[in-house]
Amino acid sequence: MTEAAKVLASLKKKRLVVLCVGNVLRQDDGAGPFVAGLLKKAANSLVIDGGQTPENSVSKITGFKPETLLLVDAADFGGKPGEITLISEAEIDGSAVSTHGLPLSMLTRYLKREIAGLEVVIAGIQPEKRDFGEDMCPAVKTSAEKLADTINEILGG
Repeated sequence: MTEAAKVLASLKKKRLVVLCVGNVLRQDDGAGPFVAGLLKKAANSLVIDGGQTPENSVSKITGFKPETLLLVDAADFGGKPGEITLISEAEIDGSAVSTHGLPLSMLTRYLKREIAGLEVVIAGIQPEKRDFGEDMCPAVKTSAEKLADTINEILGG
């Protein structure tokens, strides 16, 4: 079992918010919202399609009071298109691994101040293209589907 798989498996039975982020009009950047559309509702969890403005979901997240926040986003970490990795909060601090106006690091810092003991896990999917358009490349779409399957197992379990 890979380290990423171990971390994701550890999320089972935790009060969990899955916040999927991205722009569906920028090809592979739409991976996060695509994953959100594949996720099933489950007890003790909340799935949010945060689109391009995940900060608009702050009140839903703080009101739910999760133990863990799982962020899903297209992130350029230099991998192969469709590669999935877990990204540390330090890696998103002050950098632009995504295309969103408000850095995710600001959002996670705020949420950690508001929700005592909040654990943040960031799953990044390496994009191939971020041009205007709605079609994701096949490798990113396949990986997003696999990630959604993994998250659905977590939510079910």
